[in-house]
Amino acid sequence: MKYDGKFETIFEETIMRFQQGGLLEGDYVRFIKNYQRNPKMKDKARTYMERLDFMDKSDLHVKVSAIKAERTESTNGVVGAADAPTGHWADIVVEYAPGLWRDVITVPIEILERIDTGINWSPGTPESLMRKDNTNIKPIEVKQADPNRNLPSKNKRI
Repeated sequence: MKYDGKFETIFEETIMRFQQGGLLEGDYVRFIKNYQRNPKMKDKARTYMERLDFMDKSDLHVKVSAIKAERTESTNGVVGAADAPTGHWADIVVEYAPGLWRDVITVPIEILERIDTGINWSPGTPESLMRKDNTNIKPIEVKQADPNRNLPSKNKRI
């Protein structure tokens, strides 16, 4: 069935959010407290856990890039289906800049919580990506050694 109106689109996204563990692709997320103690995390490799610790401690944004089912429902490999028979996993990425996503890793969806950005698309720019501003609010006139190269300070009549 094809939906045309805005209401139907918003309604469908809301229903999909609740059917897939509360997350959608593109949501900004953070790790829950004590995510290391989740039963699905106990057999993970040390490097896997180090990558998650880096993501957790960093002020860079973490974003969901895909949601997958633990086991597919059909033989053609449908992933992210709303009626998946078992739990969901999420592919998450670190957003180093808008549109620059790296460090893809798959985690159980239970260790993630959504960051509510309201009507904004992004939770803001992290402090580590901001350049300390050395802009002078009051402009300073530049004087050249050659007076013919200076800009005029008042209007000229030609």
